[in-house]
Amino acid sequence: MAVRAMIRRVGVLSAIVSISLAMLAGFPRTASAQLLGDSTVNPAGDTDAAGQSEAFQTTASSTGSFNTLNVYVDSSSQSTQVIVGLYSDVNGHPGSLLVQGSTANPAAGAWNVITVTPTQVTAGVTYWIAVLGTGGTLAFRDHCCGGGSRMENSAQSNLSSLPATWQSGKSWNDGPASAFAGTAAPPPPPDTVGQWSSVMNWPLVAIHSIALRTGKVLLMDGWTQPNPTQVFDPATVTLTSAPNPFGLDIFCSAVVTLADGRVMVVGGSDPGTHSIKAVTVFDPASSTWTRAADMNMARWYATATELGDGRIVAISGQITQTTWADTPEIYDPATDRWTLLSGINTSQVHEEEYPLSFLQPNGKIFTIAPMVGLSFLLDANAQTWTPAGGTLKNGSATMYRPGKILYSGGGTPLTGQCHPCSHQHRPYIHCEKG
Repeated sequence: MAVRAMIRRVGVLSAIVSISLAMLAGFPRTASAQLLGDSTVNPAGDTDAAGQSEAFQTTASSTGSFNTLNVYVDSSSQSTQVIVGLYSDVNGHPGSLLVQGSTANPAAGAWNVITVTPTQVTAGVTYWIAVLGTGGTLAFRDHCCGGGSRMENSAQSNLSSLPATWQSGKSWNDGPASAFAGTAAPPPPPDTVGQWSSVMNWPLVAIHSIALRTGKVLLMDGWTQPNPTQVFDPATVTLTSAPNPFGLDIFCSAVVTLADGRVMVVGGSDPGTHSIKAVTVFDPASSTWTRAADMNMARWYATATELGDGRIVAISGQITQTTWADTPEIYDPATDRWTLLSGINTSQVHEEEYPLSFLQPNGKIFTIAPMVGLSFLLDANAQTWTPAGGTLKNGSATMYRPGKILYSGGGTPLTGQCHPCSHQHRPYIHCEKG
């Protein structure tokens, strides 16, 4: 064993303190194709010098015969040949070699499939998968760093093939390695599917997480004035403080990305007045905040949607615990001005949390009120608010293509006695012609 390096690449973020990050790697295989070992691409890079073998303890998950040994060779590997074998277990160490096979010019950054003589294994029995590289340093993946399954080097360091009987050297508890015995092809390579990285500990609760056009992520906490704000860089796995300097609690504000990539934060919370009119804008290019014009009405748990021309429409939101901002308003970035859409009344949309709003191809805003199971179309230019039908209550929605919305889940109100997510229906909403 030589250098170990944790590898993290971000894909998807959870808004919690300890957060799992999605990174590109291989998903597990099905149990029917894998008899023993680990078919995931583990997060840590590990190396062995040429001629130095390392074995990884594993237990067969089922009884059967395998004809392939599979190993993930890391992209940094320099080996010109990789040898993989299976050993019996003797008193917690590798014992006798049962089978081995090799591949010349192994593919780096990919699974390598090595055909071997069909070999029988028994469920519940312990075995050892051993790897050996020649012609250069072998780089592979394992679990790292402590607390895992047992792994150990051979005491011999100038091997050209795996020895018939293992001689134990140094050992660690950093397994499993990305190697397995099976009867089918290995998982897809890391650049086509995903895997979760190690858990990260963040210094804030990311109530709001906004993907920036820089490839970074803006994170905002809540319930304090001012809110802790950080920018997360998945390329370097670092957080940089970017505090909002205006002393505002922007917890449960509406957030929308402007046409130029800046992030607008609309409304928020205030312990004295319940909600605020304030609007702030974060510029990811300079990592700075500025104030925009205040709204005409205070809003908490509002929704903000960008129109095709770059203007922003704010809909609904609480003013106090018992009053609501029932008149939408529209913001023009060119003039830094909010204008009430006085011809529209959204009193049917009194959400304890957010309304769900989506811009449609026809320029209208489709808004769902999950608490009452109703939906509406807002035309900002004509100032009309038109019922668009009902759906299940308390569900969640996403627009996966322009004008096509998937509404899923739902159930009784959160104050009811039943589980709030009892429904299993998945209505499909087509809005292109609405």
